[in-house]
Amino acid sequence: MANTHRTPEQWQQIFEQYASSGLQIATFCKQQKINTSSFYAWRKRLASHSLSPSVADKLRSLEKNQADWVDIIPEKIASSSLHSCWDIELALPNGIVLRMMNS
Repeated sequence: MANTHRTPEQWQQIFEQYASSGLQIATFCKQQKINTSSFYAWRKRLASHSLSPSVADKLRSLEKNQADWVDIIPEKIASSSLHSCWDIELALPNGIVLRMMNS
């Protein structure tokens, strides 16, 4: 993504466009060629003092309704497999490892 410097007013317009787009943040940012980390950083920066109340409310509402996460329900996994033991390991680039086990 291009390293574009935007003014706070331009970010306000971007958030208004996002709020009316109905898209998930990642999809919107990809279409607009916006770095998602910049989107989140500017949203946080502007949310405290300069987003209009209607846009801020709409952004909060959209975020609550988006299905960015998928629930993993152990009962469903156990019923579909031969045994009920599962292990998940997520190794992050910075050396942190997250392990989830159901024994």
